[in-house]
Amino acid sequence: YHARTGSDSLRRCTEEARKAVSAAPDLGIAHAVLAAALAGRVSGEGQALDDALRREIQAHIARAMQLDGDNPMVIARLVSAYAALEDGETCLRLARRAVELNPYWVDAHHMLGAACLSLGRTAEAILAYTEELDRFKGNESSRNIALTYLAMSYLLEGQPVEADAAIDRALAIRPDAHLALKWKGII
Repeated sequence: YHARTGSDSLRRCTEEARKAVSAAPDLGIAHAVLAAALAGRVSGEGQALDDALRREIQAHIARAMQLDGDNPMVIARLVSAYAALEDGETCLRLARRAVELNPYWVDAHHMLGAACLSLGRTAEAILAYTEELDRFKGNESSRNIALTYLAMSYLLEGQPVEADAAIDRALAIRPDAHLALKWKGII
């Protein structure tokens, strides 16, 4: 939902996730998506993470794990939620679990890369993003994002030549990609 609806998408995504939880309160993925949507408002819109919002995110995390804690789709969504709660170690543990449960799912590898990158584990992030790209069969927009994060990881790891090659591959897919263009300038 977020990828398709523009600047108001996080609010709409949160509303839709709330409807999903209301319609299916015993569905773990609904709670995971709501936790991630609420977290997205913190990271994407800069909404303050006050105690009430923190408790709401934590409640949906707990319910999602209770209902469907071995589902890699649930776990991957919770990585985003824990990132907003600034719990990087839990993000990493959950991302590794999602990859363990479904090593062929590119989103799990992407979340693992993001968790590693957020903790400064750039060599591990490179491995995760490379694995994501090796398994990738999806749309080019997502491939562009993976290549951009791979380039960031290479640069932070002190490998500017590899970073430049990765960002050029990203820009070959989408020459107007805002984040890729920024990182091209930085590299």
